Amino acid sequence: VHFPKAGVHVQFECEHIEDGVAFSIHKNRTLVQIVRMGDNLGWDLRVEDHGGGKYVLRSREGSVSFNTAVDEDGLAVFHINQTIRTTDFVEHCFDLVNPDGNNWFAGPHKYYQHWPSQVLQFTDDAYLPKESSHSSISERYWLTSKGMFIYFSDRTPLFLNRKPNHLCFAAKKQNPYYTYDTVFVFNYTIGIAADARKAHKAAVGRYLRKPLHYPDRRVIQHPKWILRNHNMSQVQEYIDNLLYYNFSTSSIILDKSWETCTGALEFDPIKFPNVGSMIRYFRRHRTHLTLTVTPYIHEDCNPYFQDALSRGFLVKTHQNTYLNFDRTATVDFTQVAARRWFLARLKDLQALGVDNFYFEGGEFDSAPNDPNFEGVSTSLHPIQYTIDSLRALAEFDHNTIVRTGFCTQDLPLLLRLPDMDNRWDIQNGLDSLIPKILQTNLNGYYFLMAPIGGTTSEGLTKELYIRWMQAVVFLPSMAFSTPPWEFDDETIELAQKFIRLHMRHVSLFVDLFKLAKSDGDPVNLPIWWLYPQNWRAQETHDQYLLGEDIIVAPVLKPNSLERGIFLPYGIWRDGNDNSSLYQGPRWLPSYRAPLDVLPYFVRARNKN
Repeated sequence: VHFPKAGVHVQFECEHIEDGVAFSIHKNRTLVQIVRMGDNLGWDLRVEDHGGGKYVLRSREGSVSFNTAVDEDGLAVFHINQTIRTTDFVEHCFDLVNPDGNNWFAGPHKYYQHWPSQVLQFTDDAYLPKESSHSSISERYWLTSKGMFIYFSDRTPLFLNRKPNHLCFAAKKQNPYYTYDTVFVFNYTIGIAADARKAHKAAVGRYLRKPLHYPDRRVIQHPKWILRNHNMSQVQEYIDNLLYYNFSTSSIILDKSWETCTGALEFDPIKFPNVGSMIRYFRRHRTHLTLTVTPYIHEDCNPYFQDALSRGFLVKTHQNTYLNFDRTATVDFTQVAARRWFLARLKDLQALGVDNFYFEGGEFDSAPNDPNFEGVSTSLHPIQYTIDSLRALAEFDHNTIVRTGFCTQDLPLLLRLPDMDNRWDIQNGLDSLIPKILQTNLNGYYFLMAPIGGTTSEGLTKELYIRWMQAVVFLPSMAFSTPPWEFDDETIELAQKFIRLHMRHVSLFVDLFKLAKSDGDPVNLPIWWLYPQNWRAQETHDQYLLGEDIIVAPVLKPNSLERGIFLPYGIWRDGNDNSSLYQGPRWLPSYRAPLDVLPYFVRARNKN
C-alpha cells in the first residue's frame, strides 16, 4: 500500500514468519514499525485491492481490512478493521526495538509511571480508566519518536500486554467488557508524520478532542487547600491560620468525610452543627467552598439508598445485584433520570452556599463487576459510564474538579492527578509526577491539579514537601494537601514565594488555554516538543515545558543541591538570575539548586 504524497509504504508479509502474519511501515525507505498480527488468520492469505484505497487481507479463517484515510504532504493515515466472533481472540504486537532507536509516549496512567513509555509493564490489563490500578486516564492513544501515532476505537474490548520487545494490543470478549453478544470489532488507526510533534498535532482534532472551553481564571489563580476529616471548628481554625500566615483563603476543599454517611450529600450535623454560620464565615473571608462527592451510596445510608433503589437509579449487574465490595451501590449516570436526581441534590447544596464540587469516581470500576447499562450500546460497556458521568458534571458546572476522563478532552473540567505517596522514587512518588503530567497532557487533558504531598501527611518530610511544591508551580492549579505551617517558618516563606511565582504566570496560563482551544497544543509539554529528533530531549523525564517558552527542571532527588539540565534549541534566560543566558541545545551538568531554588528558564526574545 503506497502513500506517494506522504512518502509512506505499508508492506504485508503473508508468508510464514515468526509470530504469524505481519505488516511493516516504511517512511522514505526507513523502517518505522513492524506490526505482528498473529497466526489466527491461517496461512492461505491473499491481499485484495478493492479500490479507493481499501485493501483486504483474507483467508478462510477471516479477514482484516486496511483503509487509506489520508495521503498528503507529511502525513499518512490508515485504518485497520476486523470483525471477530466472541469466542475468538486477536492480538496485534508492535515492535519496541528499532535499529535506529524509537521511543514511545502517552499510553495510560500507571502506578509506576515511566517516561518514555515503552518500559511500562502490562499483563492482560483492560484498557479502560480504572481507580484500582491508578489508571484514571487511559486514552487509547500512543505516539512514537518515529512520528507514528496509534489510536484504538472505544468500541473495541481492548487489553494491553507487554512482552519481550513488543507492546501488544489484544481484543477479546472478557470482563470487564460486555460478553453477551456474538461478535465484536477490533478497529484502530495508524498515522505517520515527519516526527512526534507533527504526528501528535495531526492526531489532535482528528482523534483527540480539543477543549471547547477552559476553567475560569479564579479556578487557577489562587492555591486550593485540601482538608481531611475536619469538623466545623477545625475548618474555621484552618482559615484563621491561612490569614495569620498571609496565605490566600480563596478555595477550601473538604474531603468526603463531611457527609452524614456515604451518598447522603448532607452535612454531618455532629461535625457541622451550623452550616449557615460556617457559610457566612466563608463569605466574610471570600472563601470558596468545594465539597468532595462520589457516585456511591452505602446500603445503610437511608433514606437515600432506598430512594435511589426504588427509583431504579443504581447500577445493577446482569445477576441483578447492586453492591460493590464495600457495601456501596453506584448511581447510574447512563440514565438521564438518575443524573438529574443526583445533580438536583448538588443544586440543593449550592442553595446552601456551596460553590463547587470535586467528583471522586467515574472510572469503570466505580460500578460493580459485569454492569448492565440498559439503553447503552453493548460495544460501549462499561466505558459509557465514565463518559456520561463527566459530561453531566461539565454541563452542571464547568468548574467541577474530576479525577478521570475518557474521550472527554473537550470538557473544561479541572483534572486532579491520581493520589500519590510520600516518597521520592518512581513507585508513585515524586519521581513519577512529571511523567504523569506529560502523559496526561499528551492524552489531551491540559487543566491539571496535582496536590502537594501524598494522601496523608505520614512520611512527608520538609525537603520532600518543598521539592514537591516547586515541581507543581508551573501547573495550571496549585493545591496543598498538607499546610506549610506543619513544618517551620522557612517552609511557610517558601510556600508564599512559590505561590507568588505561580500567580505571576496566570495570564500566560489563560493564553495557553486559548491556544489549546484553537490549536489543541498541550499546556505542559515534554522537552522533545522543541527538539523532536533529539534522543536526550526524548528521554528527559524530569523536566517539562510551560508552553514553548518556559523550561521547568525541579529537583526530584533527596539530599540534592544541584542537578543536570538539558536546554533545547533557543536562547534561555535563567529564571533565578536574569543576567545568565544560555544558548541551546546544551547540557548543564551541575546547576546549583539549594532547597529554596526551583530551576527554570525563560526563552529570551529578540527585542527587535
